[in-house]
Amino acid sequence: MKNAYPMTFSRLRSAKLGIALGGGAARGFAHIGFLREFAKVGLYPACLSGCSIGAFVGAAYAGGDWTGFVQRVLAMHWRELLALVDPVLPRCGLMGGDKALEFLAEFLRVENLEDCSPPLAVNATDAVTGEEVIFTNGPIIPAIRASIALPGMFTPGQQGNRMLLDGGLVNPLPVSLCRQLGAEVIVAVDLNAHVLNTDHCRFEENATGAWSDAVKDMVRKILEKQPLLARYVSSEPDDKPNTGPSARMLGLFEVLINSIYIMQRTLNRVRLEKDPPDVLIAPELRAYRLLDFLKGKECSEVGAKAAQEFLHSLPDLEKP
Repeated sequence: MKNAYPMTFSRLRSAKLGIALGGGAARGFAHIGFLREFAKVGLYPACLSGCSIGAFVGAAYAGGDWTGFVQRVLAMHWRELLALVDPVLPRCGLMGGDKALEFLAEFLRVENLEDCSPPLAVNATDAVTGEEVIFTNGPIIPAIRASIALPGMFTPGQQGNRMLLDGGLVNPLPVSLCRQLGAEVIVAVDLNAHVLNTDHCRFEENATGAWSDAVKDMVRKILEKQPLLARYVSSEPDDKPNTGPSARMLGLFEVLINSIYIMQRTLNRVRLEKDPPDVLIAPELRAYRLLDFLKGKECSEVGAKAAQEFLHSLPDLEKP
């Protein structure tokens, strides 16, 4: 998708700039590098919108200790990642998500969305009606909890009697939310534009190293709390290579999440044709899996590179 019209640095500086941060699980660390590169040239959003991991990162940026958050997540060790896993008994998801939100809360300086600076809007999906639910005020933690509730992975969030799921089910790249906040120029960051047509994002059943160890430990932790699921996952014959619970559960995770992002990519195309941002940035993230939470530094660098390439294309940007 081409940008709506040629953009200039002076326009970005003078207009009310809105940045829409899309969903993409671990690829969301690319948002960190992107926002940091914009800041280096004095571009700060007047408003932010976020979906799923975009909402999570957006909350830290607009409502928290951004510097502390960035330093912590980009240096995260697999044991820290494992500590964020809170498996639940078989319900509407494998994990509760509360520990991830407790981690975010360590960095937050505000309790309500309306106190964020810049203003932040995040979205979720009504699990029954399929309606988009938009949060611009009220407690920030429940709003982020709802926005990240990826079906099958996290249990749904709540708003009164409503069960809420990941906002990416209806609006994966929330350009419209920035518009509602009054943005005059909108830059949208799409994390999933390139990732599905690739040989790099296989299920990696033979994966080794710290990432594999972290996922296997995460799976074991979930299966300890979910014996029925463990029985199901372990029901295949044992004479196949790499068919233990960890490998098969990893495949289940990848199939489930990748299916959701296939749907979201299609939905994105339709929505962006009707409501395009002024600038669409698509970092090249095909080498990173949806669960690569230990590769935050690398993903951040990809986001930074995408921002640099865009900024250097602006005719009136003063080059160093």
